[in-house]
Amino acid sequence: MKTIKRLFILTLGVSMLIPNFIYAKSFKDLKKDGQYKWAYESVDSLSNKNILSGYEDGTFKPQRAVSFLEVLQIIKNIKNPSQELVQESLAKFETTAKNNSVPDWALEAVCYNLNINTITENTLKAAKDGGFLKDKNLTFPDRNSVTAYFARAFNIESSSDTSNLKHKDLDQVPDLVKGYLSTFVRLNIYADTGSNGYFNGKKHIRRAELAKISNSILNNIENGNIQSESMPSEDLKTDSLIPENNEIGTQNIKNARIDNININGKESIIYIEGRDYKFDIDTLLVDGAKISPYEINNILGKNYDISLVDGFVVQINRPKENQESDTVELTVKVLSYDENNMMVAIMISNNPKYASGSEIRLESRERFMAGDILQIRAKLIADHLEDLKIKKI
Repeated sequence: MKTIKRLFILTLGVSMLIPNFIYAKSFKDLKKDGQYKWAYESVDSLSNKNILSGYEDGTFKPQRAVSFLEVLQIIKNIKNPSQELVQESLAKFETTAKNNSVPDWALEAVCYNLNINTITENTLKAAKDGGFLKDKNLTFPDRNSVTAYFARAFNIESSSDTSNLKHKDLDQVPDLVKGYLSTFVRLNIYADTGSNGYFNGKKHIRRAELAKISNSILNNIENGNIQSESMPSEDLKTDSLIPENNEIGTQNIKNARIDNININGKESIIYIEGRDYKFDIDTLLVDGAKISPYEINNILGKNYDISLVDGFVVQINRPKENQESDTVELTVKVLSYDENNMMVAIMISNNPKYASGSEIRLESRERFMAGDILQIRAKLIADHLEDLKIKKI
């Protein structure tokens, strides 16, 4: 499938330090029919407009967490201020920014967002103190904060009517953010149910999600739904709105996707929606039981509730709403096999979701040949086939 090819002019994050030239790249990790297909058109549109770009290695890294400085940079890119306004912003706030250890590549974005009241000087100080501006092991802003930053930057009003919100975790969303969230839903910037029913306000935002949000905001501006004027400073209802650093103590992450796992004893690493955490393979509990290094790959690509203590993952549990399952029995014909994946045609099925004559892709470490007939027994959990047992007949 053809990947996105765009001109690289503006690059977020560390890669902004490198290019002073223009050259074409391909986003090798973002495909129109891939895992992040829902963000493909947004990335395509923003890269066309030179608002968002990727990395020197030709990837977009859609799963990577977005930093505080990257959020401010994308806001500046979308609003595209005049050079006169940028210089005015630098004249007012460059000293403040440098005193708070803002790197050179982000000076214009930070000063501009201070000038238009996206953030305050107290926000910037809180960001520095909270580890949001560090080069390594930085803390990422959560969805509550990012929502507020975008609302302030684009003068999106907080709605007093939040009846359109259907998220299961609304009781954990601050009232101020809840009002913004309602307006974002009305403008089709956010979904009314969030990710799998949750807003997950204390989780970070991934680059793919940032692209989707940014493109939706830009569309609303172009359609006249958002005026994009700066918010007066007296309208700021909080001063810092920076999430507390929860690395110490107990932390729970709900309904998070497991992206990757590297096994190395007590120094094992698990990648959860673009961020890495340590765990001990000998003590980790998955659904209440210990798991071997060979079995742990079964949780890859799936959503779990994560429990951490002092920054270490100690428990991984299937979300309660996903624990009930149906047994699916299929007879299939293998159409093709490639790198632990096979495309099969369903011949016989006991579940209407998998109708006879339809084709599906399944994971299998056991290699099969085109034309093989297989019997498959699996659990249907949250619209995914899991715990596959495959027999060739």
